[in-house]
Parts: sequence; structure tokens; C-alpha cells
Amino acid sequence: MGRTTEIALAHATGFCGGVWDPVVGALAGTGQPPVVQWSFAGHGGRPSPPDPISWWLFGRQVLDETSRGAVGVGHSMGGTAIVMAELEDPGRFAAMVLVEPVIFETDNPALVEPLVEAALRRTRWFPDRRSARAHFASKAVFSRWDAASLDGYVGDGLVDVDDGVVLACSPEFEAEVYRHYHRHDVWDRLAEVECPVLVLAGEFSDTYPPDLARRLAVRFPRAGWEVVADSGHFLPMERPQLVAARVKALVRGLLVDRKEV
Repeated sequence: MGRTTEIALAHATGFCGGVWDPVVGALAGTGQPPVVQWSFAGHGGRPSPPDPISWWLFGRQVLDETSRGAVGVGHSMGGTAIVMAELEDPGRFAAMVLVEPVIFETDNPALVEPLVEAALRRTRWFPDRRSARAHFASKAVFSRWDAASLDGYVGDGLVDVDDGVVLACSPEFEAEVYRHYHRHDVWDRLAEVECPVLVLAGEFSDTYPPDLARRLAVRFPRAGWEVVADSGHFLPMERPQLVAARVKALVRGLLVDRKEV
């Protein structure tokens, strides 16, 4: 395989490409591959797909947004989509960094039902982006976010309407994505992924038991895992510098393996 073509960043359910902005900034520099980020269907102002929702749609969108030889970096649903894209097109990725990907052995209603309920309770309209940012910043879930990640969410995660701004990912669509999270066979197909993989999880994640990172990683032929101290499920938005450092290290390793330094 030739030189690493790019670093591709795939976001979680309910968010948008802009939440990766501080990671993009930290990855910039001489000798680094270019970085691509996007918003999935139903997010960031992009049209929602028709029902019924299939997570494989998001995997196919990854194929549309990336080139062969990329390093795929995905958070939560985005991590699952990165793996799905590799399964659809083996060799698409030179390596992967998966941050708490939604790949579970069995269905877990106790996990998904609170997520559905929380999505449907979201405030969806704000008079302007400044008010929306203040609202988000007041919530505990955003309290540990890097400021640039929150700015990226306010920028891309809202769309303008006549009387203000609304969530680009509607609460109803977000809830439907959660409801379909387990309707795929990715867990059983992880042995098909031949590229190096790093699985990251937050020490204090409320959705991802730390041991799951290990159990997931050992199903890949070439994978390691790390539980990041003092962080939660929103690790890329809370610790963007750390995530970028792990991606850089992986890219450097690939370059050394290929004798391209």
C-alpha cells in the first residue's frame, strides 16, 4: 500500500463534523496527511435518509467521503461506520482509531432506552447561535468539552430557520438511529478487518464499560486498546489533543513500516 492518503474523522450520533475542529487543528502540520471531516446523513444540515434506518447507510457514506489508504478515526456511531466501510471495501483503511464504537455482542435495551428518551427531550429551537451555545454550555454533558469542539457543534450542528436556529439532527431522527444501533452483524465480522486498530474508551464513560474496549479489541486480528483516565464517552471533544496524539503515533508507525520517512 502507498502513502497514507488522509485522516478521516467520523462523528457520533446527534453531532456533526464540526465537533472534530480541535482535533483537526492538532493534526495540522508539515508531513501530516490531509484531514477530512463531514456530517452524516440527517446531521449537519444533510437530508435524513428514508425509513427504515440502517447503520450500513452510514458505512456506505464513509466510502463516499474517504479515499483508499486513509486512517479512519471514528467516535461512537462514527466508529461503527468506519468499520462497516472497511467490511464493505476491504483495504479501504490503512489503520483505524475507534473511540467507543457502538459494536456490541448483544442488544442492550437498558442502554438504548435512556438515550432515546434523552434525545426526544432535547431543546430543538433557539433564537440564535449565541443563545444555543449558552444553553449547551450550561449542561453537564458539555461541561468537559474543549471550547473549539463546542463552537464546531454550534456552527455545524444547527441550521437557520426564519425565527432562529434548530438542531440539524432532529430529536426524532436521533432517537431512531439509537433504536437501530444493534441491527447489524459487525461484532461477528471483526476478524475480517486486517489493518491495525486502536480502541479508545473513557475511564468514566456512562455508556461503555472499560472492559468492553479490551473485549472488542481482541476480536480484531491486529488491535490494541487504551482506557483514557479522567474522560468520558465524549473523549474526542473532551481530550482532542490526546486523540490527535494517538492518531499521529499511528500514522508515524505506518510510515515507518512502509519505509516512507
